[in-house]
Amino acid sequence: MRILLINPKDLKGGHYVIIPNLGLGYIAAALLKEKHKVEILDCVKENYGCDDVSRYCENKKIDIVGFTLFTLLINSVKEYAKSIKKINKDIIIVLGGPHSIVEPVETLEIITSADFSFWGEAEIGFPQLVNKIDKSDSIYKCDLSDIQNLVWRKNGDVICNPKQMIEDLDKVDYPAWELIQPNDYPFAPSGVFTSNRKIAPIIITRGCPYACTFCSASKISGRRIRKRNINNIIEEIKILKEKFGIEEIQIMDDNFTQDREFAMTFCEKLIKERVNIDWACHNGVRLDTLDEKLLGVMRDSGCYSLSVGIESGEQRILDHMKKMISIGVIKEKIKLIKEKTNIEIAGLFIIGYPEETINDIKKTIKFAIDLKIDRANFHNFTPLPGSEIYERLKKNGELKDVTYDDLHIHDIIYAPRSMSKRMLEKLQRRAHLMFYLNPRVAFGLIKYIKSLLQLKLIFQRCSKVVFFK
Repeated sequence: MRILLINPKDLKGGHYVIIPNLGLGYIAAALLKEKHKVEILDCVKENYGCDDVSRYCENKKIDIVGFTLFTLLINSVKEYAKSIKKINKDIIIVLGGPHSIVEPVETLEIITSADFSFWGEAEIGFPQLVNKIDKSDSIYKCDLSDIQNLVWRKNGDVICNPKQMIEDLDKVDYPAWELIQPNDYPFAPSGVFTSNRKIAPIIITRGCPYACTFCSASKISGRRIRKRNINNIIEEIKILKEKFGIEEIQIMDDNFTQDREFAMTFCEKLIKERVNIDWACHNGVRLDTLDEKLLGVMRDSGCYSLSVGIESGEQRILDHMKKMISIGVIKEKIKLIKEKTNIEIAGLFIIGYPEETINDIKKTIKFAIDLKIDRANFHNFTPLPGSEIYERLKKNGELKDVTYDDLHIHDIIYAPRSMSKRMLEKLQRRAHLMFYLNPRVAFGLIKYIKSLLQLKLIFQRCSKVVFFK
């Protein structure tokens, strides 16, 4: 069968980060193993709208289309799906991704043009579904109850098959890098401050044992951390380097350093195998998992940058977030990184959390400056479906005027009771200006800028949160 896997763009024009979609890469690899014909279309990179995708499907005689679905994109994907069905109602549309996992029934109720969805990892279930479609005259007459993590319709009801996690990640093939072609992506990774031009993301572990109220990671990938074999990971990195010319990897895990011994072994293996590649954790690591010995071997193996989830400079807010870390530990670990390594530190902060006051946010801004970190991102609080705080706010009627289209970290769609959205907007602007106009930070950024393109990207992204609200 001919299958097209799509990374959709925000049809309202909200995208600015363009990176390979690993989820689609893994699904593509699983389908290729079953001898199906597979393509990956990144609508963000190619700037493809509904008409472009429909023509693509028609010209390529596509049988099945699979979409990655993030909450922000639910209405965009709805339009893509309608457009595809309009040109050929027999094309089967399948959804997967974060929103499909946290809102499985609602997803098919909203996107009525979609035929199926997955509310869990789909590397096993998607090929099972495709094989049944390939062998059946009518997939809708088949028993689909044995397909892992499938969400489907039966007699007007939405059925969710039992959810199962993939226990042995080494049984999952590497992403289909030959379809992704990571070296064809523009210089616009998850963090513009990179050490190299040719970059690829990788996932080493899946799962998150923490219960931070603002995050849905544990609901999406499970609370137990599952790990790939170290040799399996090193081999993928070597392939990326030797076959695609990748010079840097970005580890996209939620908790790469949670298992200290695992992280140590990975770094030691990179050194022993003389892989010689730069790497960073732009998705964030927990500060309380770091110690001097681990940081030293991370540095020696090529780690040059860490993003760390700090969130707030007020202990009361951290406790309400169930962050399970103290202000004292944050200070201690930042100091350790600065004194013992040359690893760059980017602090990740949230402002506008439901329990915050104006003074709490001002305290966070001062805390970020006093920590002497290299960079800081002050993201607006975004109530994400699947998170504890989203369910609480929704139950209390505080999100009645919020739509999925609004849920973007650079849009202020919610403000705590103690302030207006306008005030929160001013505080976010103030946070970035005070931090980046600090002479230590401003002069320090110069060494990270390696090209005019990088400088342009920095200005574009800064303008979104500082100048053009």
